[in-house]
Amino acid sequence: MRYRLATSTSILALALGSGAAFADKPDAAFEKRFAALKQERSVIKVEMKAGDDPENLPDSAKAGLVNVSGGRMGIYTPPVLTPEDMVSVVNQNMVDVRKCYKAQLAADPAWEDNLILDIAVKKTGRVSQVEIAPRRVSKQAIGECLMKSIPSWKFPEFSGELEGGISQEVVNGSIPLTFSAQ
Repeated sequence: MRYRLATSTSILALALGSGAAFADKPDAAFEKRFAALKQERSVIKVEMKAGDDPENLPDSAKAGLVNVSGGRMGIYTPPVLTPEDMVSVVNQNMVDVRKCYKAQLAADPAWEDNLILDIAVKKTGRVSQVEIAPRRVSKQAIGECLMKSIPSWKFPEFSGELEGGISQEVVNGSIPLTFSAQ
């Protein structure tokens, strides 16, 4: 199942490690976009070996498991999701991300690359669309796995009510990830 990204209003980015295995197929537009996102926010780093248990999160990953928005659900519904809210949900689902990376490492034990997840979230907190950049990664084991997993993630609800009576139905985020096979 494939999802496309809707109109962008909020951007955040996931970046995956350097693509030594794909050095023969550079994607200048992707590299430029990744570099820009990297300057705006930190990149989520995923490091593991092919034999590692994806559910055994390293201490550095556990430190990132802070639920920014969960405490306000039911008490306060923000007008839109922030990039921090979206990164928090990615961190909460790091086991899913690591399982997908393990599937990729089974196919190529030395696979390392950078990746951007573009996720569109409806006001209900449900994922409406997902896209992975660069496109070549979306056709690999990790991309196919993430495309199946991410739509089940639950993001915090938001009201979508902005100043001037404008209503926003969807928030989009771009999340940079770096994957490294230690």
